[in-house]
Amino acid sequence: MVAVLTASLWFRVQPHKRAEVLSAVDALVERMRLARGCGRSRVLADVEDGNAFTVASEWTDPDCAEA
Repeated sequence: MVAVLTASLWFRVQPHKRAEVLSAVDALVERMRLARGCGRSRVLADVEDGNAFTVASEWTDPDCAEA
């Protein structure tokens, strides 16, 4: 069995900054996906609040997640 570390970050954006922030977050998530030890990384949207998001990632190595 492989241990997996799950990391998450919740944030809320101002409506007029939504597109700008999501563009930056998408770029960050793409870099995370390419990082050693990252098994999965994604941006999740809150269905009840269109300006609230969570970045969730799964890591096989805690040191890689910290880097």
